[in-house]
Amino acid sequence: MMQRQTFKNSIKSLAAQDLKTRLLAIYELEEILRTYPENHWQGMQFLANFVRSQANIQNQPNFESSELLNKSLSHTANISANISVDVQAALTVIARRDAKQDADKEILDLSEVDIRGVNLDHGNLQRVSLYRSNLAGASLIQANLCGAVLSAANLTGANLKQANLSQAILGAANLVDTNLEEANLYQANLYLANLRGANLHGTNLDGANLRDVNLYNTILGEVILNK
Repeated sequence: MMQRQTFKNSIKSLAAQDLKTRLLAIYELEEILRTYPENHWQGMQFLANFVRSQANIQNQPNFESSELLNKSLSHTANISANISVDVQAALTVIARRDAKQDADKEILDLSEVDIRGVNLDHGNLQRVSLYRSNLAGASLIQANLCGAVLSAANLTGANLKQANLSQAILGAANLVDTNLEEANLYQANLYLANLRGANLHGTNLDGANLRDVNLYNTILGEVILNK
């Protein structure tokens, strides 16, 4: 009974006006989920809902995806960090989760969020939907994005070095100037993605869908392709 009440109090505190209270609630919730894993998926959904409410893309300036590959894109547009401390904290907790405890075949919804400049190095974001999200300038070094949905997402200038993007969906994603050095894009769907100026040195593109991909001025040294 006490555990259930503490869980409810933490969820309620996520809506507090005071930043310190929200931060304490986020980390308290993480501890509760570690101690009581039966609440894991519900807790992750609450954290995802918190991120979407605080960083909804509809409340931020519009960004360009790569739906029109012939359109000139600014290399520096919308790349500045714009993420709040509490949103970064909630995402860090999500990225530390044990995905084996996620609900079977469910995807964690982080779609249409503006999280420019987020740092989730080594984070676990497998089976997470970041559809139409703005991750310009994000640091995702060695992050696990296996099976993640990144359709129409803005990853301009993001650092995805050695990230696992196997079977990820990146259709119409903006990957201009993105660092994908030694990343794993095995069987990833990159249909209509814009990779102009991206670093693909040592990238595994075996089995990837590269139909209508913009590879202008892309670094392609030692790419692993269709072996």
